[in-house]
Amino acid sequence: MTLRNIMEKLRQPGRFLLVGGGATLLDLAVFSLLIYFFREKASVCFVVAFVFSVCCRFLADKNYTFRNTGNAYFRQFALYITGCCLTLGVGMTVFSLGLQLGASELWSKLVSIPFVTVAGYLFFRFVVFRR
Repeated sequence: MTLRNIMEKLRQPGRFLLVGGGATLLDLAVFSLLIYFFREKASVCFVVAFVFSVCCRFLADKNYTFRNTGNAYFRQFALYITGCCLTLGVGMTVFSLGLQLGASELWSKLVSIPFVTVAGYLFFRFVVFRR
């Protein structure tokens, strides 16, 4: 394997992290705003912020991260939403565990991010935008 091949293999995860980082910042901003007004509904705030960022991420992942030119938008979006629901489950599990262990809402949210990121990349790469 050449250095060029290695670099190409690293570009896609790098783009995923860039898009995901932007979506995560958006998610955290929306979550922080919602939790300020609806602190007693932390789980609802978590879900609303997550869904909002997902709506902004699909096209960025399709066109930039995975450079997928397929026309099966409905199929891909349906699979993407399925993957997001699965990663939402992962995130909610870690978030809830953090709250049960006494962490704040924000820290529980932050701790869930790496788990959601890894699960999301694997699902999107090998299921949604496979070549």
